[in-house]
Amino acid sequence: MNKELHEANRLSWNAATAAHNSHKGDQAAFFRQGGNTLYPEELSLLGDIKGLNILHLQCNSGQDTLSLAHYGANVTGVDISDEAINFARQLSADSGIPAQFHRADIFDWMEQAITENLKFDRVFCSYGVLAKTAVNPCPVRAGI
Repeated sequence: MNKELHEANRLSWNAATAAHNSHKGDQAAFFRQGGNTLYPEELSLLGDIKGLNILHLQCNSGQDTLSLAHYGANVTGVDISDEAINFARQLSADSGIPAQFHRADIFDWMEQAITENLKFDRVFCSYGVLAKTAVNPCPVRAGI
């Protein structure tokens, strides 16, 4: 994806974050009360994740990321949107559910993760995100 389109995509997701979360009520309370946003099929595919290190690519506002943490995973979420990551960090703090969030292009972040020798047991991408991922020669390498 060229740089202009990439930046337009980031700005679009920044603008969409408030709209996407405006109708969801008190999300922090939802998570504090044990709520989760994952579908049964996703949970079945993930299996037991307690204690695992999970990388959540294109995590948006962090709801699925915090749901993974609710099931005992150590979760790192990465998203291109500044506003979504800011929302996710605040939601994590307000709900008391720990997770790490990074604002970055996922391909750039994966290169950084490889350089830093970060390891994950599972990588999670929710429905719809692969269609929004630009073709990139960065290979997904074993161990990340």
